[in-house]
Amino acid sequence: MSKYKITVFTATYNREHTLSRLYYSLQRQTFREFEWVIVDDGSTDNTEELINNFKSDKINSFTIKYIKQERGGKHRAINTGLDIAEGELFFLVDSDDYITENALEKIVFWEKSINNKSEYSGLCGLSGYDKNTSIGTTFKGDYKDMRVTEQFSSSITGDRANIFYTSIFRKYKYPTFEGEWHIAPGVPYIRMATDGYKMRYFNDIIYIAEYLEDGLTKMGDRKISENFNGYTLRSKELLLTEIPLKRKLEVIGKYSYLGKKKGLKYNKIAKNLNTNIIVTYLLGRLAEVYFLLRNSK
Repeated sequence: MSKYKITVFTATYNREHTLSRLYYSLQRQTFREFEWVIVDDGSTDNTEELINNFKSDKINSFTIKYIKQERGGKHRAINTGLDIAEGELFFLVDSDDYITENALEKIVFWEKSINNKSEYSGLCGLSGYDKNTSIGTTFKGDYKDMRVTEQFSSSITGDRANIFYTSIFRKYKYPTFEGEWHIAPGVPYIRMATDGYKMRYFNDIIYIAEYLEDGLTKMGDRKISENFNGYTLRSKELLLTEIPLKRKLEVIGKYSYLGKKKGLKYNKIAKNLNTNIIVTYLLGRLAEVYFLLRNSK
Protein backbone atom coordinates (compact mmCIF):
# COMPACT_ATOMS: atom_id res chain seq x y z
CA MET A 1 0.00 0.00 0.00
CA SER A 2 1.43 3.37 -1.05
CA LYS A 3 1.75 6.14 1.52
CA TYR A 4 0.56 8.77 -0.97
CA LYS A 5 -1.65 8.67 -4.03
CA ILE A 6 0.79 10.77 -6.07
CA THR A 7 4.49 11.52 -6.04
CA VAL A 8 5.15 14.76 -7.89
CA PHE A 9 8.72 14.33 -9.09
CA THR A 10 11.09 17.09 -10.16
CA ALA A 11 14.66 16.76 -11.38
CA THR A 12 16.48 20.08 -11.17
CA TYR A 13 19.76 21.70 -12.09
CA ASN A 14 20.40 25.38 -11.32
CA ARG A 15 16.72 26.29 -11.33
CA GLU A 16 16.59 28.38 -8.17
CA HIS A 17 14.88 31.09 -10.25
CA THR A 18 11.96 28.90 -11.43
CA LEU A 19 11.23 26.45 -8.60
CA SER A 20 9.15 28.86 -6.51
CA ARG A 21 6.49 29.01 -9.21
CA LEU A 22 6.18 25.22 -9.16
CA TYR A 23 6.12 25.18 -5.35
CA TYR A 24 3.24 27.65 -5.18
CA SER A 25 1.32 25.73 -7.84
CA LEU A 26 1.59 22.67 -5.57
CA GLN A 27 0.36 24.72 -2.61
CA ARG A 28 -2.78 25.56 -4.59
CA GLN A 29 -3.70 21.96 -5.39
CA THR A 30 -7.29 20.91 -4.72
CA PHE A 31 -6.10 17.33 -4.09
CA ARG A 32 -3.76 17.00 -1.12
CA GLU A 33 -2.68 13.36 -0.86
CA PHE A 34 0.73 13.83 -2.47
CA GLU A 35 4.43 14.30 -1.82
CA TRP A 36 7.00 16.33 -3.73
CA VAL A 37 10.28 14.55 -4.46
CA ILE A 38 13.11 16.72 -5.76
CA VAL A 39 16.42 15.31 -6.99
CA ASP A 40 19.05 17.98 -7.47
CA ASP A 41 21.47 16.99 -10.22
CA GLY A 42 24.47 18.83 -8.77
CA SER A 43 23.23 22.44 -8.80
CA THR A 44 25.76 25.19 -8.12
CA ASP A 45 23.21 27.88 -7.27
CA ASN A 46 21.16 28.23 -4.06
CA THR A 47 18.62 25.51 -4.87
CA GLU A 48 19.26 23.59 -1.64
CA GLU A 49 18.71 26.67 0.52
CA LEU A 50 15.52 27.46 -1.39
CA ILE A 51 14.12 23.95 -0.83
CA ASN A 52 14.94 24.15 2.87
CA ASN A 53 12.97 27.39 2.97
CA PHE A 54 10.03 25.61 1.34
CA LYS A 55 10.21 22.88 3.97
CA SER A 56 10.11 25.38 6.84
CA ASP A 57 7.47 27.59 5.22
CA LYS A 58 4.54 28.04 7.63
CA ILE A 59 2.04 27.64 4.78
CA ASN A 60 3.57 24.38 3.58
CA SER A 61 1.21 21.44 4.07
CA PHE A 62 2.77 18.58 2.10
CA THR A 63 5.86 16.39 2.39
CA ILE A 64 8.97 17.55 0.54
CA LYS A 65 11.89 15.17 -0.01
CA TYR A 66 15.15 16.58 -1.36
CA ILE A 67 18.24 14.70 -2.49
CA LYS A 68 21.33 16.24 -4.05
CA GLN A 69 23.57 14.01 -6.13
CA GLU A 70 26.57 14.41 -8.41
CA ARG A 71 25.83 15.74 -11.87
CA GLY A 72 24.68 12.78 -13.93
CA GLY A 73 21.72 13.88 -16.00
CA LYS A 74 17.98 13.97 -15.68
CA HIS A 75 17.56 10.25 -16.37
CA ARG A 76 19.76 9.31 -13.39
CA ALA A 77 17.82 11.77 -11.24
CA ILE A 78 14.56 10.09 -12.25
CA ASN A 79 15.99 6.69 -11.33
CA THR A 80 16.88 8.06 -7.89
CA GLY A 81 13.42 9.54 -7.51
CA LEU A 82 11.81 6.21 -8.30
CA ASP A 83 13.85 4.62 -5.51
CA ILE A 84 12.46 6.93 -2.82
CA ALA A 85 8.97 7.69 -4.14
CA GLU A 86 6.10 6.63 -1.87
CA GLY A 87 3.26 7.53 -4.20
CA GLU A 88 1.14 5.08 -6.17
CA LEU A 89 1.49 7.39 -9.18
CA PHE A 90 4.67 9.14 -10.35
CA PHE A 91 4.01 12.52 -11.99
CA LEU A 92 6.97 14.03 -13.85
CA VAL A 93 7.09 17.83 -13.57
CA ASP A 94 10.14 19.72 -14.82
CA SER A 95 11.70 22.42 -12.68
CA ASP A 96 11.00 25.01 -15.41
CA ASP A 97 7.28 24.27 -15.38
CA TYR A 98 4.24 24.22 -13.09
CA ILE A 99 0.81 22.61 -12.90
CA THR A 100 -2.79 23.82 -12.87
CA GLU A 101 -4.53 24.03 -9.50
CA ASN A 102 -6.74 21.00 -10.24
CA ALA A 103 -4.03 18.93 -11.95
CA LEU A 104 -3.72 16.28 -9.25
CA GLU A 105 -7.50 16.09 -8.85
CA LYS A 106 -7.83 15.46 -12.60
CA ILE A 107 -5.15 12.76 -12.49
CA VAL A 108 -6.95 10.95 -9.67
CA PHE A 109 -10.29 11.24 -11.49
CA TRP A 110 -8.96 9.69 -14.68
CA GLU A 111 -6.94 7.03 -12.88
CA LYS A 112 -10.06 5.89 -11.01
CA SER A 113 -11.87 5.54 -14.35
CA ILE A 114 -9.44 2.84 -15.52
CA ASN A 115 -10.64 -0.75 -15.35
CA ASN A 116 -8.09 -3.58 -15.56
CA LYS A 117 -5.34 -1.33 -14.19
CA SER A 118 -2.74 -4.07 -14.65
CA GLU A 119 -2.89 -3.39 -18.42
CA TYR A 120 -1.80 0.24 -18.01
CA SER A 121 1.53 1.90 -17.33
CA GLY A 122 -0.12 5.22 -16.52
CA LEU A 123 -1.89 8.27 -17.87
CA CYS A 124 -1.15 11.14 -20.20
CA GLY A 125 -2.71 14.61 -19.88
CA LEU A 126 -2.36 17.77 -21.92
CA SER A 127 0.43 20.28 -21.56
CA GLY A 128 -0.35 23.89 -22.33
CA TYR A 129 1.24 27.24 -23.00
CA ASP A 130 -1.34 28.40 -20.48
CA LYS A 131 -4.42 26.80 -18.90
CA ASN A 132 -6.52 27.52 -22.01
CA THR A 133 -4.08 26.83 -24.86
CA SER A 134 -2.86 23.27 -25.35
CA ILE A 135 0.48 22.28 -26.83
CA GLY A 136 -0.29 19.98 -29.73
CA THR A 137 -3.63 18.43 -30.59
CA THR A 138 -6.65 17.22 -28.71
CA PHE A 139 -8.92 14.41 -29.90
CA LYS A 140 -12.61 13.58 -30.09
CA GLY A 141 -14.09 12.09 -26.94
CA ASP A 142 -12.98 12.38 -23.35
CA TYR A 143 -10.12 9.90 -23.47
CA LYS A 144 -8.21 7.39 -25.59
CA ASP A 145 -6.39 4.24 -24.52
CA MET A 146 -3.30 3.31 -26.53
CA ARG A 147 0.32 2.32 -26.29
CA VAL A 148 2.79 5.20 -26.47
CA THR A 149 4.18 3.91 -29.77
CA GLU A 150 0.69 4.06 -31.33
CA GLN A 151 0.77 7.83 -30.89
CA PHE A 152 3.08 8.08 -33.91
CA SER A 153 0.32 6.81 -36.21
CA SER A 154 -2.47 8.77 -34.51
CA SER A 155 -3.57 12.39 -34.79
CA ILE A 156 -2.17 13.13 -31.32
CA THR A 157 0.81 15.49 -31.42
CA GLY A 158 2.73 17.70 -29.01
CA ASP A 159 4.37 17.35 -25.61
CA ARG A 160 2.20 15.86 -22.91
CA ALA A 161 2.13 15.43 -19.15
CA ASN A 162 3.17 11.91 -18.18
CA ILE A 163 2.02 10.09 -15.06
CA PHE A 164 3.09 6.49 -14.43
CA TYR A 165 2.28 3.81 -11.91
CA THR A 166 5.39 3.92 -9.76
CA SER A 167 5.58 0.14 -9.44
CA ILE A 168 5.62 -0.22 -13.24
CA PHE A 169 8.08 2.59 -13.90
CA ARG A 170 10.54 1.06 -11.42
CA LYS A 171 10.75 -2.01 -13.65
CA TYR A 172 11.75 0.16 -16.62
CA LYS A 173 14.37 2.49 -15.18
CA TYR A 174 16.56 4.47 -17.53
CA PRO A 175 19.65 2.69 -18.85
CA THR A 176 22.85 4.64 -18.21
CA PHE A 177 26.12 4.94 -20.13
CA GLU A 178 29.36 6.00 -18.50
CA GLY A 179 30.30 9.55 -19.45
CA GLU A 180 26.87 10.35 -20.89
CA TRP A 181 24.44 12.70 -19.17
CA HIS A 182 21.32 12.38 -21.32
CA ILE A 183 19.08 9.77 -22.88
CA ALA A 184 15.79 10.37 -24.68
CA PRO A 185 12.89 10.49 -22.18
CA GLY A 186 10.92 8.04 -24.28
CA VAL A 187 13.22 5.01 -23.87
CA PRO A 188 11.34 3.52 -20.87
CA TYR A 189 8.01 4.51 -22.45
CA ILE A 190 8.84 2.58 -25.62
CA ARG A 191 9.82 -0.47 -23.57
CA MET A 192 6.57 -0.36 -21.60
CA ALA A 193 4.62 -0.12 -24.86
CA THR A 194 6.58 -2.99 -26.41
CA ASP A 195 5.54 -5.13 -23.44
CA GLY A 196 1.90 -4.24 -24.11
CA TYR A 197 1.21 -1.54 -21.52
CA LYS A 198 -1.31 1.12 -22.49
CA MET A 199 -1.68 4.73 -21.36
CA ARG A 200 -4.94 6.56 -20.77
CA TYR A 201 -4.79 9.84 -22.71
CA PHE A 202 -7.16 12.58 -21.59
CA ASN A 203 -7.93 16.06 -22.91
CA ASP A 204 -7.51 18.18 -19.76
CA ILE A 205 -4.66 20.69 -19.56
CA ILE A 206 -2.88 19.94 -16.29
CA TYR A 207 0.68 21.10 -17.02
CA ILE A 208 2.04 24.50 -18.08
CA ALA A 209 5.33 24.20 -19.94
CA GLU A 210 8.12 26.73 -20.34
CA TYR A 211 10.99 26.29 -22.79
CA LEU A 212 14.12 27.97 -21.47
CA GLU A 213 17.01 28.78 -23.79
CA ASP A 214 19.42 26.64 -21.75
CA GLY A 215 16.93 23.80 -21.24
CA LEU A 216 17.32 20.27 -22.57
CA THR A 217 14.79 20.88 -25.36
CA LYS A 218 17.07 23.59 -26.83
CA MET A 219 20.31 21.62 -27.09
CA GLY A 220 19.60 19.67 -30.27
CA ASP A 221 22.40 18.00 -32.19
CA ARG A 222 25.11 18.81 -29.63
CA LYS A 223 23.19 16.91 -26.97
CA ILE A 224 22.85 13.89 -29.25
CA SER A 225 26.53 13.92 -30.23
CA GLU A 226 27.67 14.01 -26.59
CA ASN A 227 25.31 11.17 -25.64
CA PHE A 228 25.47 9.00 -28.73
CA ASN A 229 25.17 5.59 -27.04
CA GLY A 230 21.85 6.61 -25.54
CA TYR A 231 20.71 8.00 -28.88
CA THR A 232 21.71 4.76 -30.60
CA LEU A 233 19.71 2.70 -28.11
CA ARG A 234 16.62 4.87 -28.48
CA SER A 235 16.79 4.80 -32.31
CA LYS A 236 17.37 1.04 -32.48
CA GLU A 237 14.50 0.22 -30.11
CA LEU A 238 12.12 2.65 -31.83
CA LEU A 239 12.71 0.88 -35.15
CA LEU A 240 11.54 -2.40 -33.57
CA THR A 241 8.09 -0.97 -32.75
CA GLU A 242 4.96 -0.63 -34.90
CA ILE A 243 5.57 3.04 -35.76
CA PRO A 244 4.66 4.04 -39.36
CA LEU A 245 7.17 3.41 -42.16
CA LYS A 246 7.61 7.14 -42.76
CA ARG A 247 8.63 7.63 -39.16
CA LYS A 248 11.09 4.71 -39.36
CA LEU A 249 12.72 6.21 -42.44
CA GLU A 250 13.06 9.54 -40.62
CA VAL A 251 14.73 7.80 -37.67
CA ILE A 252 17.23 6.01 -39.95
CA GLY A 253 17.94 9.16 -41.95
CA LYS A 254 18.60 11.41 -38.97
CA TYR A 255 20.68 8.78 -37.17
CA SER A 256 22.76 8.23 -40.32
CA TYR A 257 23.31 11.96 -40.78
CA LEU A 258 24.36 12.52 -37.17
CA GLY A 259 26.43 9.34 -37.16
CA LYS A 260 28.41 10.60 -40.15
CA LYS A 261 28.95 13.95 -38.43
CA LYS A 262 30.37 11.99 -35.51
CA GLY A 263 32.79 10.19 -37.83
CA LEU A 264 31.06 6.81 -38.17
CA LYS A 265 31.17 4.88 -41.44
CA TYR A 266 27.91 3.76 -43.01
CA ASN A 267 28.59 0.07 -42.33
CA LYS A 268 28.93 0.87 -38.61
CA ILE A 269 25.77 3.00 -38.69
CA ALA A 270 23.81 0.20 -40.36
CA LYS A 271 25.17 -2.32 -37.86
CA ASN A 272 24.14 -0.10 -34.94
CA LEU A 273 20.56 0.05 -36.24
CA ASN A 274 20.36 -3.47 -37.72
CA THR A 275 19.38 -1.91 -41.06
CA ASN A 276 20.35 -2.47 -44.69
CA ILE A 277 23.53 -0.56 -45.53
CA ILE A 278 22.26 0.69 -48.92
CA VAL A 279 19.02 1.99 -47.42
CA THR A 280 20.97 3.51 -44.55
CA TYR A 281 23.37 5.26 -46.95
CA LEU A 282 20.60 6.67 -49.17
CA LEU A 283 18.54 7.94 -46.26
CA GLY A 284 21.63 9.44 -44.67
CA ARG A 285 22.47 11.39 -47.83
CA LEU A 286 18.87 12.59 -48.15
CA ALA A 287 18.96 13.73 -44.53
CA GLU A 288 22.23 15.54 -45.19
CA VAL A 289 20.64 17.51 -48.05
CA TYR A 290 17.57 18.24 -45.94
CA PHE A 291 19.56 19.62 -43.01
CA LEU A 292 21.83 21.66 -45.30
CA LEU A 293 18.80 23.29 -46.92
CA ARG A 294 17.09 23.85 -43.57
CA ASN A 295 20.16 25.39 -41.97
CA SER A 296 20.73 27.70 -44.95
CA LYS A 297 17.35 29.41 -44.51
